[in-house]
Amino acid sequence: MQDYLEHYVCEESREEFARKTQYEVVLHEIRRQPIYSVVYRRNYMGKQQYFQVSFTSAGGMKNSDFIMGFKNVNDIVLSEREKNEKLTEALAAAEYTNHAKPQFLNNMSHDIRTPMNAIICFISLAASHIDNQEKVKEYLRKIGTSSEHLLPLINDVLDMSRIESGKVKIDEKPLHLPDLLHDIRTIIQPTITSKQLDFLIDTVDVSDEDVYADKLRLTQVLLNILGNGVKFNKTGGLVSLRVRQEKKAPKGCARYHFVIRDTGIGISKEFQEHIFESFSRAESATVSGIQGTGLGLAITKKIVDMMGGTITLKSEEGIGTEFDVCLTFRLTGERRVYQKVESLQGLRVLVGHLPEHLLYADGDRNALGVDGFRQRGGDPRQARHGNGR
Repeated sequence: MQDYLEHYVCEESREEFARKTQYEVVLHEIRRQPIYSVVYRRNYMGKQQYFQVSFTSAGGMKNSDFIMGFKNVNDIVLSEREKNEKLTEALAAAEYTNHAKPQFLNNMSHDIRTPMNAIICFISLAASHIDNQEKVKEYLRKIGTSSEHLLPLINDVLDMSRIESGKVKIDEKPLHLPDLLHDIRTIIQPTITSKQLDFLIDTVDVSDEDVYADKLRLTQVLLNILGNGVKFNKTGGLVSLRVRQEKKAPKGCARYHFVIRDTGIGISKEFQEHIFESFSRAESATVSGIQGTGLGLAITKKIVDMMGGTITLKSEEGIGTEFDVCLTFRLTGERRVYQKVESLQGLRVLVGHLPEHLLYADGDRNALGVDGFRQRGGDPRQARHGNGR
């Protein structure tokens, strides 16, 4: 056994192996139990693997002879370790959720109570000034504003409940991507304007515009992220949406990256680890008094998962945040044919290329895309930094 210990047992296992396989120890153990086993690491076929040596008595309880056998248990041990790691992670997630739930309920009760109290108050005031049309109009406007704050909170809770109960399904239908981007701009433009932000949309190498996708859920994903980019931004800041198509994708499909950037307050390294978990709200959001359930990005992540995609982020506090949603869609096989515009025949357009820190700044004018302009009869020419080269 000493020769086996020195030549085969890995150095980190030798002390424990030597102690547990001493003759007296083995004899004591096999008199207590039918089989006594020791797991250790040994050098096997040029690798370190887990083995098990087992001992059992060769006779009766008083017999000092025993039988010894070896078994490779590397796959079993590694599988058990993986299971234990997953259980540990699940326990940590459950503990985090249990800790976050009371804070979530506290935030929710405050966020819901505030607009509810305002609605009740303005209803009472409107009733007491029923003969004053101007006053009633003002109170109704304030009731509408409070309702707009209340509705997203309720919708988030209901959406998360429906997703977790399995009632949300992905319903793929033909979708023209430019129509999606147009609707996104229409929906979010009022909040962009009210906060005096710049909102820019750009597309890169998007040659396939017609796909099968769930427009409702894709819109929800993009608006959730864009909404945060607006909510946690500063006056005069920038929010941008860039759609990029990868060159490689499964046959009959196209893979897209929806990259959303903002110049907002950013996200701390610590909170980035929990940002897609339910009930999570960054400390900065709580301190600043910004309303929200802490469910928006958790819902977004679950929808992206249901669509078979991925979502990643990069962020720096005080600088801003970038989310990258990667999704693969089946192609419809249709290609929209643009009608040539006679007034564009023979004309040239200068398409600017901006530096990285101003990326997308010409996004609105490029939303049509160079290909679309060319199909309409124009002659696009590239320039860098406006130099006309």
